[in-house]
Amino acid sequence: MFKKKQVLLILLLFSHPVICNHIKLHQADSLFEAGKFTQAVTLYDSLFQQNFYSPQMLWRMAYVKESLGQFTEALIYLNLCYHYQPNSFILQKMSEIAQNKNLKGYVVSDIEYLYALYKEHFNGILLVIFLIFSSWLYVIYRAKQKKEPITLRLAIFFITLLSTTFVLNYGLELKYGIITADEAYLMEAPSAGSRLIKTLSKGHRFNVIGKQDIWLKVKSIETDSVYYVKKHQIYLIE
Repeated sequence: MFKKKQVLLILLLFSHPVICNHIKLHQADSLFEAGKFTQAVTLYDSLFQQNFYSPQMLWRMAYVKESLGQFTEALIYLNLCYHYQPNSFILQKMSEIAQNKNLKGYVVSDIEYLYALYKEHFNGILLVIFLIFSSWLYVIYRAKQKKEPITLRLAIFFITLLSTTFVLNYGLELKYGIITADEAYLMEAPSAGSRLIKTLSKGHRFNVIGKQDIWLKVKSIETDSVYYVKKHQIYLIE
């Protein structure tokens, strides 16, 4: 009876979606490492559709898609890979593909480079911030022991702490969108009746700076020009 319960428990564990996905990912990795890229990417694609992926998986999907000439898909996977595990090599790879295909929006600005460094060293930055605030709190504690006024110091401390928390969570996020439609219409305003500024093919990338109903507000990385494009014509990296 006990053995039957063990078998049932094992079957239940292996039938769980997360466990199944990990097994499938391992199978896909094994196929990729064996050079069976087409079979591997089929499994990767099915996992990606379930929003189950890792930076390594995204990098491998980008590699296969680029080798198949599917450059827009390759750029999407590279952007997602960079979003979760930013480093300068991924930026260089995206820039290389974009340059070869004459695609706009992949110029590495100073802000993006600094953002990559920030994301790459995020844990270290958090540790430094924690040590600074801990030291600051200790100084306030010592001042209180000496019966010095601390009201102003505490107020400044909490205002700075809240501001830092807000910036870390909401103020340092760059969002991108990649055109996926064969013909995407960039409009002057969020309306089908507004003036058409230009038409672009897939692969071009923009900063996404806002949303309104079925529209995304996007900004050209090279010129800072602002347009509106329908959501279904662009893949949002987030």
